[in-house]
Amino acid sequence: SRLSYNYQYSTYDRVVNLEGEAFFDVKKDTQYPFIVKAGEVDVKVHGTAFNVSTYADEENIMVALLRGKVSLLSATDQNLLTYLSPNQEAIVSKKNLSCRVESCDAEIEASWRHNLLKFDGAPVEEVWKKLERWYGVNVIFQDERLKELEYTGSLERYDSINTFLQLLEKLKEIRYEIKKNTIILSK
Repeated sequence: SRLSYNYQYSTYDRVVNLEGEAFFDVKKDTQYPFIVKAGEVDVKVHGTAFNVSTYADEENIMVALLRGKVSLLSATDQNLLTYLSPNQEAIVSKKNLSCRVESCDAEIEASWRHNLLKFDGAPVEEVWKKLERWYGVNVIFQDERLKELEYTGSLERYDSINTFLQLLEKLKEIRYEIKKNTIILSK
């Protein structure tokens, strides 16, 4: 992830740019709002804790609110897309800025900040996408049916993905092969 801000950043101009994923816990300031520029979306903060995910290779920008309130605005014309309340997640299409809001467990969405990934019925493909980013590896599904599996549970961050793969092997649902920086999954 990459977080940047203008060299003149001050109390009066609280704007940061994000590429990747970050968790923010922002003190309320009624006079000077805190704004996270997440590609096509500006997240305007009203004193809150929230998670933003805006990866270049993803079609959507995702914002999950733990507490407080945020508004999402179009970065180009500042039109309001939506407001979020705690335990709501906005999924915004980068292509056309269509926005849908869903109920979520925001603590699960932001669990990565504690070196833990939590999932509740997540597609295995989503789980592996997060592991790819965590460990800097590529994953190939040799059998497309593997993507249909769902995972509920927690994964700790180990020093190496090999520890996770050894645990996975014990479940005997998925086999793996490692070639350089690529993990090939099969049934």
